[in-house]
Amino acid sequence: MEFSTTAPRNCLGRINFANFYEALHAQFRDFRFSPVVSLAEGNLVCLHWSRAFRQTASGTSLKVTGATVVRVENGVFAEAWQNWDAASLGVQLSVEAPAPLVIPPRAVLAARRTAH
Repeated sequence: MEFSTTAPRNCLGRINFANFYEALHAQFRDFRFSPVVSLAEGNLVCLHWSRAFRQTASGTSLKVTGATVVRVENGVFAEAWQNWDAASLGVQLSVEAPAPLVIPPRAVLAARRTAH
C-alpha cells in the first residue's frame, strides 16, 4: 500500500489501520507529536493535535494538524475516528490540493424541503 494524500481513506479494522500506518512510516520519518487540546466526556475522548515529521525521500520538513476521537470501552479503545489536514500536506509536498466541496444553496434548500 502506498500512502497518498488524495486517495480516500476508510481504515476499518485493525488490519487496514496497520497497513495505513506502515505505508505512512515507510514514506515519512522523525515524527513529533504535540497535543493541542484534549476533551473527554463519558466514554469519549477527543484530542486536537499537531504532528511534525520529514519526508524520507527528500528530507522535507512537514507539519499537519488533526483531531482524533476515541470511544473507550472497558479501559481499551473500542472505536476511533480521525480527521487530519491532508490538503495542507499535499500543498507542502507540492501535490495539487483536492478541490473543495461546494454545495449550491438551492440544492441545500431543496434537500431540506424533501426531507420533511
